[in-house]
Amino acid sequence: MPPNAVTRQAASVPTTDQLIDEGFEYAYYADELDLLGLLLRRAATADPDPLAEVRRTFGEDLAAVFAWHHEREHGFPTGSFAVAGREITMRWMDDGDPYDHQWQARLDEACTDGCSGPLWVKVTGAADLQSVYRGGAPDELWCDGCTSRSLG
Repeated sequence: MPPNAVTRQAASVPTTDQLIDEGFEYAYYADELDLLGLLLRRAATADPDPLAEVRRTFGEDLAAVFAWHHEREHGFPTGSFAVAGREITMRWMDDGDPYDHQWQARLDEACTDGCSGPLWVKVTGAADLQSVYRGGAPDELWCDGCTSRSLG
């Protein structure tokens, strides 16, 4: 590009006053913008991503087939991974302690203590979920009907 072309282009960039005179409500030079402040304001007012924890734990593919249920089950948010008529029901157990929260998958089997409550098992990622889906033996079971939360 010829040097005079750059000079011509630079000279033709309007000033902020010229832009205001043309009808723009605001005009700023880029170095005057508080970009960090703009990003913080946008982040603070944005709706939270309802699938962020699903995506973080199970990945994009599974997040694409997950939907939250409208009702909570025993006070916990519940949802399902569903594909082609097959489904795994999940819940997010969070009692407010930042170190004590977990995903649980509902099992199809009945409580081993004889009550009618559904059985749940802790899952920490897609590999655990696959094991549960294939009928793998879970280590820690929770029953909503029993007073004890850990069985087995």
